[in-house]
Amino acid sequence: MKKIVKEEAPAWFETWKQDFKNTKGKDARYKNDFSSDDMDGKNRRETLRKSLIKEQGDICCYCMKRISLKNSHIEHFRPKVFFPDIDLDYQNLFASCNGDGEIFLDEHCGH
Repeated sequence: MKKIVKEEAPAWFETWKQDFKNTKGKDARYKNDFSSDDMDGKNRRETLRKSLIKEQGDICCYCMKRISLKNSHIEHFRPKVFFPDIDLDYQNLFASCNGDGEIFLDEHCGH
């Protein structure tokens, strides 16, 4: 595994989280709020995945294979099921390949 030096979270991402909190009165959660199945949620995931892929030099955070939007998903290094309070912490988010022969899409995978 190659060490990935995390950058600052994209400004749009932090603004979206703060706007959500201001509007809804609670912190956003990845699966229920950020990653909704509507077009806005799909666009947010794709935009975030682009940032993560670029930050990682177009390689998977685990196997170091080349990745793109078409063959990757957002990975929570510390699983969101065990660490729900950091499910939208940029420092915990990475881009991962979909593995050999198995395709996951952000909106359908358990990551």
